[in-house]
Amino acid sequence: MSTATNQKLWHGGVPGLRPGMWILPPSVTGIESCRRYERDAGLGPITRIDRVYLVDDEAFARVWAVLGALVRFRGKPFVYEVECVDPIEADPDYIGEGERSFMVPKARVVRAHELSQSAMIRTARMFGYKVDMKMVKRSTSERVLATYEARA
Repeated sequence: MSTATNQKLWHGGVPGLRPGMWILPPSVTGIESCRRYERDAGLGPITRIDRVYLVDDEAFARVWAVLGALVRFRGKPFVYEVECVDPIEADPDYIGEGERSFMVPKARVVRAHELSQSAMIRTARMFGYKVDMKMVKRSTSERVLATYEARA
């Protein structure tokens, strides 16, 4: 376990959070985690639903934001610069090529960046996904945000 870091940390995830809001784990919010997709891929449970995952590379966070928007919460992708008040832990299941992944009980949003439609499409295509913009609706973002506000 490590203490807070001076480096910038990023989270790609649920849409519509604002600076000062907490990013909370799926065990608190009830919002679907990556666990179902890990199971469907035959990987077993890898991610912990009681943790928020952060990375030290903004581009890597964009990948998670887009994948989440396409397959989990069907909202516009957001990338958040975050700060941690709790100690950070290295993610033992991720060995990256340059970027690193971390886990925390919660993280506070410092800055929020909504990805443009073109950025979303470019990132999705890198991983072989097609984007149906009819599925990416603001109404879903509002529902997810209401869930976060109710449980924060």
